[in-house]
Amino acid sequence: MSDNKQILKDAFAGLAAGKRRALLDILAEDVEWKVMGTTKLSKTYRGKQALIDEVFAPMAAALAEQVALTPERYLGEGDCVVVEASGRALTKSGVRYDNRYCWIYRFRDGKVVAVTEYLDTELVTAAFGR
Repeated sequence: MSDNKQILKDAFAGLAAGKRRALLDILAEDVEWKVMGTTKLSKTYRGKQALIDEVFAPMAAALAEQVALTPERYLGEGDCVVVEASGRALTKSGVRYDNRYCWIYRFRDGKVVAVTEYLDTELVTAAFGR
């Protein structure tokens, strides 16, 4: 198994153990995270702080619980690792947010420098609005 796969496996294990910063800690400060689709969250976020302020904090505020992520597959080649996962959560308004994800992580020197995220965009809109 590549070191990059193990870095991600350790980060997801940390999240499962309640360590909320486990994923943030492996992101480069200048990470670019692209959320695919046409939802209100769909765009490219430049920098860790933008991702925190514009995605993670608003989602945490809208959710009644932290998303419980279950990674199902890790595929790696070169500097990229693909993670297929499912997530379960409930919004404060009572809407289930049980999504499926496919993330493509690109690494440089042990840090994630780029992510492309694919998810159920209809569910994002249903759970968080247009």
